[in-house]
This record gives sequence, C-alpha cells and structure tokens, in this order.
Amino acid sequence: MAVVADILIVGCVALFLHWCFDIYKKNKRLAHIPGPPPIPFFGVKLPMNSFAIHTFFGNLIAKYGKTVKFYLGTKLVVATCDADLIQAILQNPKHIRKSSMYDLYRLFLRDGLVVSYGEKWKARRTLTNPTFHVSILKEFYTVFKEASDVLVGKLQEEADKGNVINAMDFASKLSLDTILETSFGEKLNIQQGSNHYYIKATNYLAKLLFIKNFSLWKRFDLPFKLFAKEYKEQEEALEHLDSMAIEIIKKKRKKNVNSDDGSERIRNKRSILIDALIEHPELSDDDIHEEVNNFLFAGHETTSTTISFLLLELAAHPDIQEKLYQEILYHTQGDKKNLSVETLQKITYLDQVVKESLRLRTTASVIERKITEDVKFGDTVYPSGTIFSILLYWLHNHPSYYTDPEKFDPDRFIPENQAKRHPFAFVPFSAGPRNCIGQKYATLQVKTVIARIIYEFKLLPVEGFKLVLGIAGVTLSKHGFPIRIQKRN
Repeated sequence: MAVVADILIVGCVALFLHWCFDIYKKNKRLAHIPGPPPIPFFGVKLPMNSFAIHTFFGNLIAKYGKTVKFYLGTKLVVATCDADLIQAILQNPKHIRKSSMYDLYRLFLRDGLVVSYGEKWKARRTLTNPTFHVSILKEFYTVFKEASDVLVGKLQEEADKGNVINAMDFASKLSLDTILETSFGEKLNIQQGSNHYYIKATNYLAKLLFIKNFSLWKRFDLPFKLFAKEYKEQEEALEHLDSMAIEIIKKKRKKNVNSDDGSERIRNKRSILIDALIEHPELSDDDIHEEVNNFLFAGHETTSTTISFLLLELAAHPDIQEKLYQEILYHTQGDKKNLSVETLQKITYLDQVVKESLRLRTTASVIERKITEDVKFGDTVYPSGTIFSILLYWLHNHPSYYTDPEKFDPDRFIPENQAKRHPFAFVPFSAGPRNCIGQKYATLQVKTVIARIIYEFKLLPVEGFKLVLGIAGVTLSKHGFPIRIQKRN
C-alpha cells in the first residue's frame, strides 16, 4: 500500500509540474493580457448555471478590460469584446473551427453545418447557401405573413381575456412553423396546437448541454450515462428531435417523384433546402438527417429569441413603439394588405428598431473559435490551441462603442451614426466566412412579425418584471418574456 501511495504522490506531483510548465509557457507569451490567476489543475472556477455565467463574463470585462485570458484546465481561453481583435479572427478564412464547447451539440447536431469545419463545412455551406438567397425571400415572405396572421389571431384571444402572456410561447411556435414550411415544405400548423414536443426537447437540451459543458464530469459520456439523473431525459429529448427529422425525410422522399415525361422536376421554393439535400448524390440519409437537425434547431431557436426580446423592449418603451406604429401606418396607408417585402424595406425605423434590439439583447451572447496554429494578431502571437471566446453581448454593450449602452435607442442605427462606429462593433449574426447563413431570412421574418403585431396591438409592460440574462446557446431571460397586449382602436 505504501508503494501505491508513493506512486500516486509522484504522479500527482508530475502532473502538477506539467500543468505549471504548460501555463508558464502560455503566460510568458501573453504576459501583457490580464486575467484571473489560475487555480492548479482547474484553471478558473466557472459558475454552474446559465445566469451566473453571464454575470461572470460581465465581471471579467469590467475588471480586466476588453480582452482577458483565463484557463480551463490547461486550455487557454482569450475572452474578448475588442472590435479589432474580433475582426481579425472572424474575417480570416483559416479560423473557422469552433471550440470544444460546440462538441456537446454533436449529440443532436452531429457533424452538421453548425459544428463541422474544414472541407466538409465548406462543401455543405456551398450546397445550402443558394437556398437562402435573396431571390426567394418573397416566396418566404408569404409564409411569414400567413404565420403572422395566425399569431395575431392567437394574441387577440389573449387580449380579450386581459392575460399576461409569455412572448416566447408564441414566438417559438411561429418560428418552428415557418422554418418547417420554408425549408422543408411541411405545413404542420404548430401554432394551432399545444406546446410542441420539439420545442420542449430543444429548450431542455440547450439548457442541459450548457450545464454539461461547465461540469467536471457530466461532459463525459460514460459517467454521465452511469450517474447523471438527467441521462434518461436527454435520451428522450434526442429521440423527439430525431423523429422530426426522420419524418421530414421520409415524407419528402415519398413526394419526390419525377414528372411523367422524365424531365427534371421543378423545385418548390418552399422545400428548396430539403430538395437540395436529397438531390445531392453524395449525401446519405445520415448526412441529410444531420443537416435537417441543424437547420431546424438554428432556424427556430434564434429567431424566436430575437422576436421575444424585441417585443419585451417595445412594451417597455411606449414612445418608440408609437413612433414605429406611425411609420407602419404611413407606409401601408392604413391598410395591412399593403404590407409587403417592398413596404418593409421602406420602413427604415423598423430596421433601426430591430438592429437596436439585436445590439442590446444580442441573441447569441458568446461564440467561440479555436486556432490550430500559432497566429499573430496585432503585436501578440497566440499559441496554437487558443480558444477565443468572442463576447458579442459585451461588444454590443461596451461604452467605448456605444454611449449609454443600456439605453434602448434605435437612432444609433441611422446612417450617419453607423458610419462613425467600428465596422465590427455590430455583428449580431457573426461575420466573415462563417457568418449566419440565414441572417436575411431571419431579419425579414422578424420584421414581418413585428410589423403585423404593432399594426394590431399596443404592447404593455408587466409591473414588477425584472430582466435577468443568461446564456444557453442563445441569450436567456430568467423570468421569461411577460407582456400585456391591447387591441388598437
């Protein structure tokens, strides 16, 4: 027993010395970048819940400045909200690999567009880019408008009852309906039913995976399977998500029959994404499955979050809401039938309002990249393996880029004010080669929904509501998105 104890002691000392040497080498290169002192073996102590981690990043920036270094074990993390450094990272086509934080999402996103990299990512991006081209947005607008009409009907029922509603409950169903119809040709009318199993499953997994990412043992498959009480719920949620993708592919293959004369089938723009995937000769059913999962997840969660935060802000700012309403009335000539893609493009104040909400309540608070070779940015050489945590929320709320950043002020986005800012001081959809593939799609959907709601209703705040933000894939609101609605006269 004494020999075993001696071996363990020697092993621990050796590991400690290795850890110290590794940290020393990295610190020597980056001695000028401040950060919290590392705890042996652990690095920095991270909070274990979504809301505390949001506070953690905010405290780091407040204490150490725009760029901070810390360690997760021996992994070097450089967290930054510096627009110059963010530009250098995001614009460089070499730095498209995401960090290990995204590996947990492979449980259901597998090796799809959101998490893949290298040649596979480039091939999938090339294949799917045309399915979100601006030329088909008018076709998508029809779907957005129809879904918004259904939403208005649902909200009218709540207004008649005088209820306080959680905007996310409605936005989530709407966004799932629209992504299913525009990308996969599936009209499921989820808004007409109860809380859909897919929404429940994605919400649960997003929160669970965030917890696993910052747990010392839950992030590893074997101990999680053996000891975690959440394992059963995780598997049930994954089964729900996979069943949706499998059903979409089955239905599409059944419908996907060539015309009688043997000519090439004309593609339906409302199923252009699934068509592109199924018709690609090199994609297996598993390949198609992973991309269906990726677009369903990314397309519904981000948009519903954006809509919910925007409704919350408009309810809290009646002067801005009234100005937007008057702009909508002016451009539609008081007739909602005149709302169109062209009309929405003319309502410049709507564009400003959407951008200001994306700035103040950035949908994706943090994105990450991992560099795979030594890279020089400015005067600093960052070692291979460095993880860059790009703090978009804190970039968009930093006083060096935005005066009085906590104020909701759409005038920040009039052309002359935008021209004064750093070009990378506002990147809600990321930027560079790995920017959001669906940003024009999402923006049009958000504008369509907001314009219809504001045309029909006044949004009112809920007394006593306190906004507490968190992070779990997208930015969270701890107490939901409560608003009251009132039919306009």
